Amino acid sequence: MEIRPLQMLTLRARRSYVGAMFQIMGRALQAMTEIDGEACRETRQLPPGFLFEMRVLPSGPVMVVEH
Repeated sequence: MEIRPLQMLTLRARRSYVGAMFQIMGRALQAMTEIDGEACRETRQLPPGFLFEMRVLPSGPVMVVEH
């Protein structure tokens, strides 16, 4: 199956969009836990070393949040 140039451009654009959204979400989560008291209390209840991972398969963008 041959991937046409327009399809390749579409795939790259989607991957870039998801990667950018993961960056924004990660920074927003970090800021939220530093500013919002309730979010801070909720994240304190997580066990040390807790990992939350969002991944786009196959071999797409990844977001990992560690407590």
